[in-house]
Amino acid sequence: MKNLPIYEIPQNKKYWLIKTDGGDIYDHFISFGVMAIGHLDILDFNIASDQAFYPNKEQLRHSLTLAHRKDDRKKGYTTNHLAQINTFIYEVNVGDWVIAKGSNCISIGRVQGSPVINKAPYTLYKKKNNIDVLTEMKHSLRRKVEWGPKIKTKNLPHALKYSLGARQSLYSIDKHEIAIHHMLYPYFKKSSDLYLSFKILKSEDIDNFSVTKILNFLNELEVLSKTFEVEESYELADFERHFNSFISNHSFQLTTKAGFYSEGDIWAKLGFNKKFKNHQRMFYAIVIYAMIFGNDHLGMQGIIDVESRQKLWAVVAKRMEVNFINESVNNLKLENPDYDTKTIENNEGDEDPSVKVSALKPPS
Repeated sequence: MKNLPIYEIPQNKKYWLIKTDGGDIYDHFISFGVMAIGHLDILDFNIASDQAFYPNKEQLRHSLTLAHRKDDRKKGYTTNHLAQINTFIYEVNVGDWVIAKGSNCISIGRVQGSPVINKAPYTLYKKKNNIDVLTEMKHSLRRKVEWGPKIKTKNLPHALKYSLGARQSLYSIDKHEIAIHHMLYPYFKKSSDLYLSFKILKSEDIDNFSVTKILNFLNELEVLSKTFEVEESYELADFERHFNSFISNHSFQLTTKAGFYSEGDIWAKLGFNKKFKNHQRMFYAIVIYAMIFGNDHLGMQGIIDVESRQKLWAVVAKRMEVNFINESVNNLKLENPDYDTKTIENNEGDEDPSVKVSALKPPS
């Protein structure tokens, strides 16, 4: 069996969502490859725009408190701003993923640079009432970002969509790590768990028969992937025997989450142990998953040798027929996620996250 690339969620990666003033500066973020907040605009820094900015926290608190006091801001305002600033500077790391929220879409990017202070505005012409209007993004606390996939808000998983309404300009969405990856990838892994993603694109009422058949087949996918090649030959009768054994021994590990909102999602998690043989069986699960969508190239050729391919296809094709999988896929308008994620996976161009310049003193 050839190696099949499976995206694996890295350890210690963080995930952030950043607002864009109701979408007004979303295009500036994407066009200029940055993320930014305006919480330090009130202070007058005199530093090079390419110099990493890691100020002393207490000095920064003092400077910001004085500036807000002169501007008749309440103490809570300063506290809130400091929390956002400290998150942007000290908690966001190079390599983290960030989601920029526009007015009707999001973009996902990879943080590439250290925080900097840059007061030079970014300008763009944008259409307003069919007129080209020059718009500016002045937020001075910035980081370099390589932006990747763009997704309409209406197509977001519901688990993630409802988190977009938080009031902070920048906040952690680590709890949505799995949902973010389901949104982007047809399959991925974390540790020894394999995750499979299905998108229901049917906008009309969803028929229970089709959903049930897909969910039933996921159980069969687990049995097939974990028992294939246990014997020298593998036929339909062998599958049925193994399936009954899984039922008797309570061996099923596959779990699902589903949201049927016309459109909706089906997410599956399948556990494998860390043995090499089970790593191969994870590949079988992906191959069977690909067969659901009729992807013969990914599903068969180049991944499994010819003899095994024919053997697996004979059993899977029969089980798909029994479960009306082709009909169910068509009825639900079922698709797998298909986004170009190379830019957010590739760390080319990232700064060395271990290198930081000396702390800078903010103005008094």
